[in-house]
Amino acid sequence: MKNLKILINRMPLSALIGVNPGETDQAQPLELDIEIELDPSSVYSSVSDGRGASLDRTVDYAKLAASVRGYVEAEGRVFDLLEELTADLFLLVSHAAPQARRICVGVSKPQALGGAGTPMVLLDGPPE
Repeated sequence: MKNLKILINRMPLSALIGVNPGETDQAQPLELDIEIELDPSSVYSSVSDGRGASLDRTVDYAKLAASVRGYVEAEGRVFDLLEELTADLFLLVSHAAPQARRICVGVSKPQALGGAGTPMVLLDGPPE
């Protein structure tokens, strides 16, 4: 079986996030990775069947990126945990790509460990 994957890698975001003192005093940089797996035959097919590629049968990743940014960076929105934000974004992507076979969303918080590594939370599975 073939798989078609749409990837958005290292999308920079900014959010009020954290539970430690001072973490939500100002927005922190985050990075988002999204992987959406689709059935390639549902997106495009051979010329012989008369169907060409169509945005209606795939994911509009520009629209998805704008939705994600609007959600995460909305004025006054605060997240306690990276896990909470990742779960929220998994649902957002699920609604944007209901035809997906599988979705993986990863959110990284580059400054959380002061240069000693970058924590990332991944959520992977079929769309909800």
